[in-house]
Amino acid sequence: DKTSLYTKYFIILSNALIVSSLFYGESLNTSGAFSRGGALFFSILFLGWLQLTELMPAVSGRGIVARHKDYAFYRPSAVSIARVVVDFPAIFCMVVPFTIIVYFMAGLDVTASKYWIYFLFVYTTTFCITAMYRMFAALSPSIDDAVRFSGIALNVLILFVGYVIPKQSLIDGSIWFGWLFYVNPLSYSYEAVLSNEFAGRLMDCAPSMLVPQGSDLDPRYQGCSLTGSQLGQTQVSGSNYIETAYQ
Repeated sequence: DKTSLYTKYFIILSNALIVSSLFYGESLNTSGAFSRGGALFFSILFLGWLQLTELMPAVSGRGIVARHKDYAFYRPSAVSIARVVVDFPAIFCMVVPFTIIVYFMAGLDVTASKYWIYFLFVYTTTFCITAMYRMFAALSPSIDDAVRFSGIALNVLILFVGYVIPKQSLIDGSIWFGWLFYVNPLSYSYEAVLSNEFAGRLMDCAPSMLVPQGSDLDPRYQGCSLTGSQLGQTQVSGSNYIETAYQ
């Protein structure tokens, strides 16, 4: 279906440009720390959300697959394996333009190794969410049910990723549902890309975040209000920031 394919690529390119423009020119100091987390969260989520279109062909083709099985033509596993094999180049072609636009427009750490690690987790996460959609397509009696289950599951994954609600609050506060954090592929991907971005970086404290503030102050007695800062230092370690803010 070329129309559907072209539409998907148009959505990928346009959304990558629009959302990346929101993060364009972000400061490299502490004032841009939290917004970079938002750019990374969008990166791992967007392509997986877009793969919701996989539900329709997966559900509509079940009748044909069932007849092939009944007439001993092909096993259902042949279709499942073929779809996964086709996904390797198809998802790759989606991830390449998306990650290039978002990574460099959002001003993430321009290091070759960090870009490829970022690329790997966006690619892998898209695979995981696509597989989840197909699971619901196989288990649901109709396309309406598949959409409902997939939508609810995606919202649960987003909620238990540790971005909006901190990881420790999810684990300690949700006695019955805290385990969802550990079976959520988005949470592992988010931790990975966040660690990849901030580990080993030193961020200068933004003037608006210096404590105390004033014109005639000795820098030795100033600190930074960003999470993870240390007393008497106007630089914040990226590793300390993610350890303190995200555990």
